Amino acid sequence: MKAKNMMQLKDLLKSKKNRLILLIGAVGVVLLFLSEMVNWLPSGSDSSGGSADTVSLSEWEEDMRSQLTELVCAIDGAGKSMVMLTLASDGEASYAADIRSESAVGERTTESSYEKTYLIIDGANGETGLIQKTTAPEVRGVAVVCEGGGSAAVKREITETISAALGIGREKIYVAKMSTTE
Repeated sequence: MKAKNMMQLKDLLKSKKNRLILLIGAVGVVLLFLSEMVNWLPSGSDSSGGSADTVSLSEWEEDMRSQLTELVCAIDGAGKSMVMLTLASDGEASYAADIRSESAVGERTTESSYEKTYLIIDGANGETGLIQKTTAPEVRGVAVVCEGGGSAAVKREITETISAALGIGREKIYVAKMSTTE
């Protein structure tokens, strides 16, 4: 029986086309194996178990405040600065879903059905929904207190810079002069 199978295998390998198909199949199996190996490797997640690209709201807010403070301090005449950021929303995530709808038309009635199934993936912390799109938190307003905040030109520069950086209206930004007493 073994000899017969070996002869059939040798006959299959005589053709270049068959060898190419066998090679492609072997490469596919190796790639599948490697993709599973990636799932076994430790991910770049933090000790809390979240994924490396997932950022908590407080981390996002602190990072944004820090970047804005650096930006304001870099403006000529602003001097020492403090920035406060307030949010109107936390942002949101849209999850991928499989949507199926069917309609059946009869003589006198129309029946329709709608089914929405969210796609689930196996993540580092168990099963989770597959995020299709996320939106950043919405900024309600920004308050800046800086040493140069008494100058109209500095206020205008800071307001225009923050407005452009965050994509918010100038009316949502307030700049004040920092107290000189400590």
